[in-house]
Formats: sequence, structure tokens, C-alpha cells
Amino acid sequence: MTGEEILSLMERRRCPTDTGISQRGAEQGTAQDKEPTKRPGEKRLTLALDGETYRRLRLHAAQTDQTHQAILEVALAEYLKLESMKSEAATVVVKKIQSQNEAILAGVADVAQAIGDTLRDQIVINATKQLTGYSGGETLKKIVDD
Repeated sequence: MTGEEILSLMERRRCPTDTGISQRGAEQGTAQDKEPTKRPGEKRLTLALDGETYRRLRLHAAQTDQTHQAILEVALAEYLKLESMKSEAATVVVKKIQSQNEAILAGVADVAQAIGDTLRDQIVINATKQLTGYSGGETLKKIVDD
């Protein structure tokens, strides 16, 4: 490659690719000419997106006339708000369940008592039937005779 070809390639990289969609701020000069302004306490990050997600973001930005920054900032704020609400809701549910532990345990004890009473009554009924029936008479005779 000659020096002129290299310079030609370097010059092309400075110009944005013509995609048919007008670029916001293109008429104001290149991004390299502007100093980015930072809000107080602002932190910056880089976001990598797959091609399809980036394409959808660009289309949405063009349709709503919003910057990528504005779209992603609102979306992230909403997501974090929902996550916080989920966490708070889970904490409230756990506290509510814990506050009702005594009532739940009392209910379990009542059910266990009822089950025990029912089993005891059924055992007595079955034993009575067994002892008063034919085989029961034989069993009583054996007990008395021995």
C-alpha cells in the first residue's frame, strides 16, 4: 500500500458512513471537536450490544427523536425501580408470614389433635368390632381360658 492509499483510508474513517438516516448533530461538527459536558456526579460507561439490539435501538431513537443516552437512561432507571419494588415486596411478605407464625402453629396443632382424635376413635371402633365378632369371641375365650 502506498502512503496516499493509507491517507485515503484514514480520511474515510473520519467521515460517518452514509446509512440514509440523518445523524443528529452531524451539521454541528464532528464529535472530536466538542468537549463532552458532564453532569455533577456523572459516571460514564461503555455498553456493548449485539447488532440486532443496536439496530432496534437506532430505529427507536429515530422514531422517537431521542438520543441513545436518553433511551437507555430511562430504561435502566425504570428497571432498577422495579427491582427495588420487588425486593421491598418480598421483605413485606416475609415479615407478614413471620408475624403470623404463632397463629399458623396453633392451627397446625389443632389439626394434629383432630387427626389424633380421629385415629384413636377409629382404633377403638376397629378393636371393638374385632373383639365382639366371631374371631373376637375366640380371642376372648382364649384370654379367659388361659
